[in-house]
Amino acid sequence: KRLPGRSVGNTHCLTPLMSQFNINDADAATVIARLAYDDEKKQKLNIFKLKDRLYADEDFAEQFVAEDGIEVLADMLSTVAGGILGHLIADLRAAIMAPGGIDYIQEFPELVTKIYKICMGADQETMARKISVQKSCLELLIVIISVLPEGHKIVNDSAKGKYDKKIESTPYQNLVVMLASPDLTIVERTLVLMNLLMRKRKEQSEEKAKKLLFRWKCSKLVTYITPLNDSQYEPIKKQLALFQETANFTIPMSWFEAQQWRDKFADLKKKYEKAQEQLFNLQQTQPRVQLLTQEVSRCYQTIAEMGSSCGMTPVIHPHVPYDPEVFNAPSMEEAFGLIADMKQHLEDDDGLPPVDSDDDEPPPPPPDLDDGIPPPPPGEDGAFPPPPPGHPGGVPGGVPPPPGAAGGVPPPPGVPRPPGVPGGVPPPPGAAPGGVPPPPGVPRGPPPPPGVGRGVPPPPGAARGVPPPPPPRGRGAPPPPPPPGRGRGMPPPPPPPGARGRGPPPPPGGPRGPPGMGSEEQVYFGPAPTKKMKPFHWDKLKIGVDVKKGTGTLWEKHGVDVKTLEMGLFEEMYSQKEVVKKKAEEAPKKKKIMLLDEKRFQGVSIMLHKLPKIPEIQQALLNVDGEVLARDHLEAMLQQIPPMDEAKTFKEKQNTKPVEEFEEPERFVAMVLSMPEFEKRVSAWLFSRDFGEMVTNVQRPLRKLDAALTAVTNSKSLPLVCGILQQFGNMMNYGSTKGNAAGFAPATLGKLDAMKDKTGKISLLQHLVKTISTYKDGIGLDLPDELKPIIGVQSITYDEMDKATREAESSLKVFQNKCKRVADTGKTNPMFANDPFPQKMEEFHSWATGKAAELTKEYNSVKEKFVKILTWWSVPAKTLKDPKPEQFFGVLVPFVESFKREAAALIKERNKRNRKKGVHSETSAQLQALKKRAAGGAKAGEDLMSAMVDTIKEGMTGS
Repeated sequence: KRLPGRSVGNTHCLTPLMSQFNINDADAATVIARLAYDDEKKQKLNIFKLKDRLYADEDFAEQFVAEDGIEVLADMLSTVAGGILGHLIADLRAAIMAPGGIDYIQEFPELVTKIYKICMGADQETMARKISVQKSCLELLIVIISVLPEGHKIVNDSAKGKYDKKIESTPYQNLVVMLASPDLTIVERTLVLMNLLMRKRKEQSEEKAKKLLFRWKCSKLVTYITPLNDSQYEPIKKQLALFQETANFTIPMSWFEAQQWRDKFADLKKKYEKAQEQLFNLQQTQPRVQLLTQEVSRCYQTIAEMGSSCGMTPVIHPHVPYDPEVFNAPSMEEAFGLIADMKQHLEDDDGLPPVDSDDDEPPPPPPDLDDGIPPPPPGEDGAFPPPPPGHPGGVPGGVPPPPGAAGGVPPPPGVPRPPGVPGGVPPPPGAAPGGVPPPPGVPRGPPPPPGVGRGVPPPPGAARGVPPPPPPRGRGAPPPPPPPGRGRGMPPPPPPPGARGRGPPPPPGGPRGPPGMGSEEQVYFGPAPTKKMKPFHWDKLKIGVDVKKGTGTLWEKHGVDVKTLEMGLFEEMYSQKEVVKKKAEEAPKKKKIMLLDEKRFQGVSIMLHKLPKIPEIQQALLNVDGEVLARDHLEAMLQQIPPMDEAKTFKEKQNTKPVEEFEEPERFVAMVLSMPEFEKRVSAWLFSRDFGEMVTNVQRPLRKLDAALTAVTNSKSLPLVCGILQQFGNMMNYGSTKGNAAGFAPATLGKLDAMKDKTGKISLLQHLVKTISTYKDGIGLDLPDELKPIIGVQSITYDEMDKATREAESSLKVFQNKCKRVADTGKTNPMFANDPFPQKMEEFHSWATGKAAELTKEYNSVKEKFVKILTWWSVPAKTLKDPKPEQFFGVLVPFVESFKREAAALIKERNKRNRKKGVHSETSAQLQALKKRAAGGAKAGEDLMSAMVDTIKEGMTGS
């Protein structure tokens, strides 16, 4: 019978159950058994109570961890759901914080994968319902990364699905999505986790940090993190700034970016102030520099004037810097001595006044041309420059005179005439055409018509602005126009009796009625249409017949003025539709002449859409320009080279079509056929671009094999392991023909796992690992780390490397032959006389030959090193004749992997025993120290794990 009680998940706490089992009084083993084997209701009740017991009783928590209680809780993560899942994670957090709990995470990283899936597996719809669960998982992952040395690696492997192949999403995609959570605490904890991961990866190497950031960007990091710029929540702002600083990633329009610009501005401001100070100091010295420059210029002038007379030095311009090499004197002392002698000689000849002191004024410097430029002389025609725009130019009112008009008063002798004015000097502003200004009050007339001279005064009494009277009629005058109607022939005859005539035409200038009015009275019926109108079939009332004037009818009193109507719109609406004449059928197009077959034409056309223009292609091929033509471009062109039969057909047809009418594919084929040895040129260039990658593909396995051989040679654990195994084998084979062995072949290492003890449970490999762990402080357990470079080497064979090396050498010979063929063909073609292709390919061939020799040397060195290792192992001589590294490492690599697996299992078992004894690792001690610091600074009612996360945050930000 269900009793009323407190709801826990989907069940109720039952009073009888509580009386049967009290979790606060039971030991750890009993609680773990109850969690593992009780029914569902009892399990949920124990989960609900376990957290408080783990936090309250540290001895119980330590015993719970030692009895593998964390493993039981981890197994239950996949069986519970709903609200009870949050209580289970809380129990798991409390157990991990117990002494020795963090060591379990290092031994069983699969638990981190389960926590990661619970935390990151929520989509947008269920995220709001799992806020508490996500917050707990995020805080637990933060503590794991902070405390465990390999915690960040475990979380990274969990995100990539290393421990759970069912994770199919992009790594970290669900973590990045959590930045869009509606809960601010979730967003802040997500940023803390990302900052920790980035900082740990960056401590390893910058390359790993960049790789991690790239994975986040692939998960749309920018999309989810950009909206956080607008957040006013201070913890988010701090973590966001820390993320950008740690990851070297700038969010557009963020406060971090603004701070970067602010710092740049401050640096530029400092530089500007420093430059301003230097400029000020420079300006302060400018007057002195100018004064010294003037003194030096005067000295130059004096030396030039006095030294030129004796031929000692050429004339020196004052602005030319002093150059002592131009002097012919052997030294400055001798030069000044010559000047003093010349000066004395001039004083003796009275050619120069005696100089009594040094206070005499030096001769003035030559005039500076920059102080003023004299006006240029008149031109050849004696004309000055034209007046500026708007200048009256001697024309009344500012209007220029027409061509041929007189300019008024002629200029005096010697004064040039302005251009365009025959008379020379323009009249004063406002002057009359004759050059004399009009008296005050006399109006100015308009300018005379073209062809009338301005210098001729008008007839006396002629008023300005009035047109002249018509000339008198005389013998040369034209006859007067005929009267209206004269000269047009006889008028038409009257219409026959009874016929409606149109009547005489209206007098000139009289109104005309619309067509069809006949002899009716003519009235104004509005504007005539400009388009052909649709006919309106109405019953017409005739003027003067049906409607008589002055009778007061409707048609006289309607008062409609046609000018007030929108007749244009009316005309547009009721005009007849314009009949568009069909264009004459075009003449049949001229059939195109195709120089290529349809398949080749289409293939080349598709290729050209991905390539540059044909002139650029041709220029790039001639100049061997790899920036214009990429490797894919060269491969595509090689595939579209026409075979011999198509090339022959193209050459036969190309003269039937002008070059200007060539289609793009035809132009390309014409370019290919016009360039000598096109296929060899392109293939040789392509080889030069692929050779570096070819060498790298051969060097990579060579160097990997060389590193593996070096690791085997330098390993200290491998001789120890082989020595212990030798003693075991000699004991097992004592007294037989296989006993008393000095060593064993490498193939023996692959048989250890199959050799079992008499119980059939423990293999010889397991016993070997256990023995090594106790021998000499377990230094032999370092074997997997020392031989880590050999992983993956078992797939490298000599045959493949030898084949690749020979291919590189033979390819170089083929390349050289192609280049020689291109060079020889170019010599016979004047267009390719200065072809840079042979020279560039010769330079490449020299470099490639050295690389091929280096590759061969590395290959021989690796073979020698492998033979030395086999000799060091004392393998039979027949094996040395045909050594194969794939056989040697094919046995050694599986042995090392099995050895690593057994060593990890042994360490887990040892740690488990230590936890039961109360012996914990240094990592567990660090976690307990962090736990104490967090407990001291925890707020009232704050969860201990949340307080630990806050302590970690303070260590990250330094606040």
